Amino acid sequence: MDLSDIESAKQHLIAFENEVAQACQRGEVKGPVHFAHGNEYQLIKIFRGIKPEDYVVEDYAERTYSIDNLRKNGLIVVSDELHRSSLTNRGVKPQDWIFASYRSHYQALLKGMPPELLRKEIMTGRSMHPLSQDHHFVTSAIVPGHIPQAAGFAFGLKRKGIQDTYVWAFCGDMAAETGAFLESSTYAARHKLPIIFVIEDNGVSVDTPTQKVWGLEGHVQKSLPGLSMRYWYENKYPHQGVGREVGF
Repeated sequence: MDLSDIESAKQHLIAFENEVAQACQRGEVKGPVHFAHGNEYQLIKIFRGIKPEDYVVEDYAERTYSIDNLRKNGLIVVSDELHRSSLTNRGVKPQDWIFASYRSHYQALLKGMPPELLRKEIMTGRSMHPLSQDHHFVTSAIVPGHIPQAAGFAFGLKRKGIQDTYVWAFCGDMAAETGAFLESSTYAARHKLPIIFVIEDNGVSVDTPTQKVWGLEGHVQKSLPGLSMRYWYENKYPHQGVGREVGF
C-alpha cells in the first residue's frame, strides 16, 4: 500500500472493512468482528510518519483545542517527550513490531499483512487476535493484555542491543485508563524503552463514555506517558459487528 497517496490508502482500508462487513451480514464470519471507520487519515499518517501540520504537542493542545475540533481536524496529540525525540516523522518501519487490540484490521493492512491472509484470519474466527510473525504483528483480545507484552518485548529489544527497531502499542481510550497501561507505560518511560504508545480514542468503552466515567468529559486528556500519542475519532460502527446482530 502506497502511504504517500493518503486518499488511495484510505479507500483501500475502507473497501476491506466494507467487504468483511458484508460477509458478516451474510453470516459467513465464524466469530465476533470489531470494525473501524473514521480513523483512516490518522493511522495512515502515523504509519507513514506524521508531519508538523498533522499534530500538536500535548501542552499546547490542552490550552488551545477541544476534543471536537481535534477530531474534526484529524489532529494527533503527541507527548512532549515524543516531540523532543524527533521520532514523530519516522513512521512505522518494516523491522518494527505492532502490538494491537481486538480492533486491528487497519493496523494489520498498514503493516503490510496481505489482505488475503488477514481475510482468512477473520473468516475463520480470529478477527480479534490475528497474528503474523513474518509481518511483526501481535494482537490480544484481552483488554489491555497486549500492553504489558509490548513493554516486555521492547525491554528485550533494548537488552539485546537491537538498534532502530521500535514497538508500536495501539490501544483504546478505556484501555489507556487501566492499571496495566499505567504500569507498562511508566516502566517504559523510566527505562527509555523503544516503544511508542498510540491511544485511539473513540470516546467510549463498548457503549460507556470513557471520560465521563473518569470525570474528565469534554477535556483534552493530558499526561501522555513517555513516547506516546493520542488521536480522537468517531466510529460509524458499533463496538462489535455492523449493528444488525443481537447485542449483549
